[in-house]
Amino acid sequence: MDIALVGPTVQSDLISIVLRFCTHAVVLTADIPKMYRQIRMNQEDCRYQRILWWDAEGEERVFELQTVTYGVASSPHHAEGEERVFELQTVTYGVASSPHHATRALMQLARDEGQEYPLAVNVVEQDSYIDDFLTGGRSVEAVVAIYQELSSLLKKGGFGVHKFCSNRPEVLDVIPEHLHEKLVSFEETGETNTIKTLGLIWNPTGDYFGFHVQLSGSKVSTMKRGVLSAIGRLFDPLGFLGPVVTLAKLIMQDVWRLGLDWDEPLPEDLLRSWIHFQEQLTTVNQIQKQRLVVPGKSLRIELHGFSDASMRAYGAVIYTRSIYQDGSISVQLVASKSRVAPLKSLTVPRLELCGAKLLAELTDKVLSAMGVQFDVVKYWCDSQIVLCWLKKPPTTLNVFVANRVASILETTKINQWHYVPSEYNPADIISRGEYPANLLRNDLWWNGSPLLWQADVSMITPEPLDESLIPEIKQAKNFAVCSKLPVVQFNRMSHYRKLVRAWVYVRRYLTPRCNQKLNRLISADEMIDAEKAILCILQKEVFGELLRILLHAPDKRHNLSNLAPFVAKDGLIRVGGRLKYSAIPFDGKHQVLLPEKHHLTTILIRRLHEIEPKKS
Repeated sequence: MDIALVGPTVQSDLISIVLRFCTHAVVLTADIPKMYRQIRMNQEDCRYQRILWWDAEGEERVFELQTVTYGVASSPHHAEGEERVFELQTVTYGVASSPHHATRALMQLARDEGQEYPLAVNVVEQDSYIDDFLTGGRSVEAVVAIYQELSSLLKKGGFGVHKFCSNRPEVLDVIPEHLHEKLVSFEETGETNTIKTLGLIWNPTGDYFGFHVQLSGSKVSTMKRGVLSAIGRLFDPLGFLGPVVTLAKLIMQDVWRLGLDWDEPLPEDLLRSWIHFQEQLTTVNQIQKQRLVVPGKSLRIELHGFSDASMRAYGAVIYTRSIYQDGSISVQLVASKSRVAPLKSLTVPRLELCGAKLLAELTDKVLSAMGVQFDVVKYWCDSQIVLCWLKKPPTTLNVFVANRVASILETTKINQWHYVPSEYNPADIISRGEYPANLLRNDLWWNGSPLLWQADVSMITPEPLDESLIPEIKQAKNFAVCSKLPVVQFNRMSHYRKLVRAWVYVRRYLTPRCNQKLNRLISADEMIDAEKAILCILQKEVFGELLRILLHAPDKRHNLSNLAPFVAKDGLIRVGGRLKYSAIPFDGKHQVLLPEKHHLTTILIRRLHEIEPKKS
């Protein structure tokens, strides 16, 4: 079964479930007993769950499966040495696709039978993780209704449900005692009356999360294998121990950077840091974190996220801020996340931007998972450069910065980002890492920024940055754009006289001394000047190259050399020739050069034909 596919995820992820669990005033946990064994496989698929069994010299052996399977040991024995082949009829432990089969069957049950049990359907679809349930409601009555509907729905599918636990005894009073979860104690920490659900230690009596790290043996491991094994014991899905996890990640990065073998000891300098960290690791067992982060009786509830970065890591942390009717304030840690800086070094501003992006992603996750309508959502950062980047269009920034700014602004708004001094920024702790003993008594981490405890969260305005000092800004480049469009679109006029008269009014408007006399009659001089201006524009548009030759290299031959063209005093290109010796007027001897096929030439000729009959 090693080649079997895992199958898609059909349930909520662990972090989302735990986040919702932290929003309910009254909570309930439960478990489906022997879930896999309640689900029968399709008969055609059972052939892929075959095992070879025989009883030889009193030994029972199981082959082809990596785990012992329920039901096999109780199978009937046969004569010594006789071999039997069994097909497992239900979902089997150890098969890659088994979690998907089990959860998919649970979802199908909710769809088929859920019309009568809407509360249970929501729990199955939103608050279940494999065979565990973490759910709740606003009141004892609501949670009791969930218990009743969930039990009835699961019963229709042949599932049982047990190990119920709640933070309110009134809920458990309704549930038969034999279905209650048994509370456990940890002798190493003195923690009592706790349960373990989804890897989390929860005390229902005090309604808080605890932590339990137990190291194997009293001797500190000095090998790479032992270091990674000890770090792996830190299970903290919501990041309550974020600074401790950051420090563990940094040690792990150093171990991998050195390229040590699994059983190779750490070098002396790294070993000292590891010993100091491991000696304090069990201190996390003393930490207690209140479960409820959204009190139900508050007048106003806000969500505040902080980000920061150091040279080696960056991180984000989120708090809720609740304001009550009497003016009191409550601040609760919700979640945090950190990442170590890549081995390829980045500048601090870039790492700060990565921290801001991580905060935006984490906040988006928290908002979608919790489903709470917050009155205010704010993001805080102690990097003025990052805040300046967020105010600029991504197109004005270098690629690395532009991509991350665009990503941040997809889920946040620029007016939600604010500046916070480093000494008031709890994300500074997660970006640098903290030893467990120090984190235990770190008020900034557990209680949030002092700004959140003020009656009115005041915005701190830092001194403005010099724009020239902001890095990653694209250098502006100036270009001269030459348009191929004509300066004047002559084809918009169908009459030459109207074109000339229109140009007279244009010249009047553009000439300061004339712009107050637009309504006076047009003079003959104005018509002559306008006509020359129009012809000049036409020649520059059509005979631009010829004009440059005549002005700068008159002796150079060109394709119109036989016309002996020249530039007259009025700026127009005129033709030469033997007529220059005649006694006719200048305009007759040296006629203006016009393009053969042009709209202006056409309407000019049409105008001349209109005038000639009148003269005759």
